[in-house]
Amino acid sequence: MHVYRKIHSMTSPSTATVLIPDKSSNITSLFDLNEVAYSYAGGHSALRNITLRIHPAEKVAILGANGCGKSTLLRLMDGLVFASSGRFSAFGSDITADYLNNEQNSFQFRRRVGYIFQNSEAQLFSSTVREELAFGPMMLGLSRSEVDQRIDDMAKLLHIERLLDRAPFHLSGGEKKKVAIGSSLVVNPEVLLFDEPTNGLDPRSQRWLVELIMMLHSAGKTIITATHDLSIVPEISDRAIVFGEDHGIAAEGHSRDILANLDLLLRVNLIHEHAHRHGSQVHSHAHYHDNAHEHTHDQG
Repeated sequence: MHVYRKIHSMTSPSTATVLIPDKSSNITSLFDLNEVAYSYAGGHSALRNITLRIHPAEKVAILGANGCGKSTLLRLMDGLVFASSGRFSAFGSDITADYLNNEQNSFQFRRRVGYIFQNSEAQLFSSTVREELAFGPMMLGLSRSEVDQRIDDMAKLLHIERLLDRAPFHLSGGEKKKVAIGSSLVVNPEVLLFDEPTNGLDPRSQRWLVELIMMLHSAGKTIITATHDLSIVPEISDRAIVFGEDHGIAAEGHSRDILANLDLLLRVNLIHEHAHRHGSQVHSHAHYHDNAHEHTHDQG
């Protein structure tokens, strides 16, 4: 059973109606991974012995340097790839190729999990934004009037009403990101998977996206974000799971505790250390990879 709830856009006073699931389910965890490994063709290991659990309405950050396996983990959670060994279950069912080859199983799983790709163009395929937003609700078998209502609500939520009749491929990077998010959110998934969501966005669009993620979580969505942009982590997550460059989990804990552990962040290549000379003294400072930084020096 779904209920309607009003959620407010944090970037303007306008509102939109979005369906979110009620919380009557007895499921204690949404995703369970037990000793999961995944290797690409040719034997290249992307995930090693991943054991973790995601609970309903959590907001979790998957952190790690480029190439450590973050995106592969999201693809596995979205049923796009399957574990080479170990076990992945979602909503109480083991997620395997055979399981999702069943049309009813696939339908139920796809309506509950939304995946926003790092490259928005990878998930946009329709000739207009309106058709892009309509695709998911139409696959759910909704009436034309309900499809149109969801399109209108989503366009208002994301402030893309003026884009509805434009071709997605002619939009700016930030506009494409909004349409990609809308095409996932319009079917009302319980879980949203964001892969490097701020990559390639200007500062204003980055701020808008962070606020949207926070708003969706406050409305009851489970949010899982893979990123190496540490500046957004305190807002988009309460728990952080850190991948090492060996494609395994190096640490897990409260996001602020993880961010305070500079030795860990250096070890997994999420920050780097610069040496600075001041007269005869050399000082080392940890720096974040992606963002402007400041540092001070003790006088002595």
